[in-house]
Amino acid sequence: MKKLIFFLILCSSFSVNAQTNVYHPFPDSNAVWRESNITSGYMWTKYHEYQYYINGDTSFNSVVYHKVYKTDSINLWEPLPNNIQYYLNVLQFFIREDTNKRIWSYNPAGLDYLLYDFNMNVGDTLKTDLHYGHIISGIDSILIGSTYRKKFLIKSIWADTNYRPFIIEGIGTNHGLDSYFFAKTLHIQSLRCFTQNGIVLYTDSVLSNCKMVCNKPDIEMKKPKVQLYPNPFQYSSTFEVEGASFRNSVLKIYNILGTELKQYLITDSKTTIERNAMSNGIYYYLLFNKKGESVSGKFIIN
Repeated sequence: MKKLIFFLILCSSFSVNAQTNVYHPFPDSNAVWRESNITSGYMWTKYHEYQYYINGDTSFNSVVYHKVYKTDSINLWEPLPNNIQYYLNVLQFFIREDTNKRIWSYNPAGLDYLLYDFNMNVGDTLKTDLHYGHIISGIDSILIGSTYRKKFLIKSIWADTNYRPFIIEGIGTNHGLDSYFFAKTLHIQSLRCFTQNGIVLYTDSVLSNCKMVCNKPDIEMKKPKVQLYPNPFQYSSTFEVEGASFRNSVLKIYNILGTELKQYLITDSKTTIERNAMSNGIYYYLLFNKKGESVSGKFIIN
């Protein structure tokens, strides 16, 4: 009986380790980070309830980034309460993941900085541009959905406290998507929940449900219907776009590294995409017009 129990424990441990050894990449679409933030000053306090979400792609210097928008509700006490302001669908910054498990952020000011590096080990100093002055004090696992992911425990090199913020693989920190670390007494910014493809994968101990702020409007309805068929394909595929708003627009094709491979001028509702020298794999397309509107997607060549 003891041997059986030991065997079951060993198998359980192996299962958890096996799942955390499977890397979970950062989302490139259909992801929402629901967060809160409290800031205070002399006789005033701001309560922020907001969410970041990915909607569409763009490119800078021939590298594909995912656009991150923010919908924000601010309750401002200065000194009268309930002075609520709303900001809907504001473009904040752009993110991408490279082939070395690193997450980069590009902001509207034209600065590209390292947001996360998921190649970390215990004892490593965080070299990201937001989280300097911290080291990896431990690596644990956390159940996200139906699988386990790596959970990186963080410790400040300036102050030895019992508070340990953490980073979850494929999601970000427990302070939020794009957030600095704080000591516990200043722990005012928090990731309340994270959803992907409409499924709640992470919640903290404060938020009872993952209700979105202002119930994010569906801005996808303004975009044209785009089809690429067949997908996957071997030799060629048809790119079709409905509506006149994207006529005389530009279609660009990128590989998984973000390198631009082809460019088409879209003058009709249908355009043939030829394989030519492209090898088997995953590719991205980005369609944009003169107004700056864009629509994006991915396809497979096999």
